[in-house]
Amino acid sequence: MISERALIDSNVLVYIIDSSEERKTRTALKLLDTVAQKPSEYVVAEQNLREFSAVISRNKQFPEEKFYESLNAFLSAFGEIIRDEIHDWLEAFTISRSHATSYWDALLAATMKRHGITKIITENVKDFRKVPGLTVENPFKG
Repeated sequence: MISERALIDSNVLVYIIDSSEERKTRTALKLLDTVAQKPSEYVVAEQNLREFSAVISRNKQFPEEKFYESLNAFLSAFGEIIRDEIHDWLEAFTISRSHATSYWDALLAATMKRHGITKIITENVKDFRKVPGLTVENPFKG
């Protein structure tokens, strides 16, 4: 049986280490365990790792060594890290304009599309649902 690959969005990565919302942290950690057990079924984008890094860097109390540990855990868990290219940047412009979504979400959608990934696991359902061809799953719903 062939499984559809899914992209794990930045907000899920942040909840893995942000324990301010305990229920979401538990859910995100459980999802990371699933990723580690089935790495060929899940990807993360370089953009997600950049966004994660930007969010964490704003927390001055977050220890630098824990940041490195977190990034290394993500790099170990995911079977593939997808990268955006200039063609994705151009496609993102079109997606952003056509579907009234942020350029950064559109860039992620364009990168996913080029890599043949149609499912995103994210809390940001509202914006990604605007993009045709994407299946959006919120692991925190309920």
